[in-house]
Amino acid sequence: ITSLGPGKRIGIWTLGCLKKCPKCANPELRSFDKSKDLPIKSLDAIISSIDFSIIDGITISGGEPFCQSEDLLELLVLLYRKKKDILVFTGYTFDELNFSDNPYIRECFRYIGVLVTGEYIDELNDNHTPLLASTNQEIIFLKQNLRPLYGEYQKKGRQIQNIFHNNEMMSVGIHN
Repeated sequence: ITSLGPGKRIGIWTLGCLKKCPKCANPELRSFDKSKDLPIKSLDAIISSIDFSIIDGITISGGEPFCQSEDLLELLVLLYRKKKDILVFTGYTFDELNFSDNPYIRECFRYIGVLVTGEYIDELNDNHTPLLASTNQEIIFLKQNLRPLYGEYQKKGRQIQNIFHNNEMMSVGIHN
């Protein structure tokens, strides 16, 4: 994908979210459906088959990635070996994550380059802020060296990509 972060990226969407934000962009990813679970070993096999020389970064969204923080950590460790530019979208604020009692969450921060935090609030969608669906959200740079790259990306404005797969269309990006 190219619409959720700078360059050519791998997009990974997690399943399951407790937030229930009104007008969520991905309501189909809210439920925790064990029948769709993909073991980390399977993900590792998929990741190992990718030619990372043509990939600039990785974007993880959801659902809510931190609802499965232990698995997220395991995935981040695998991905970080391939690319250091890992962007994660979460409906939680940075303080909610940082002060959580869950030890896996703070460990995830070691592998995340950029974190987009905060619930989506439809009334605060300004229809133009790149990477932020609503203006209450924040971009947190956990790896400061990525700040210039993302600054250039944000100058392009919001981007949408329509992807056709198995006779279905998926629209990817921050929508108005």
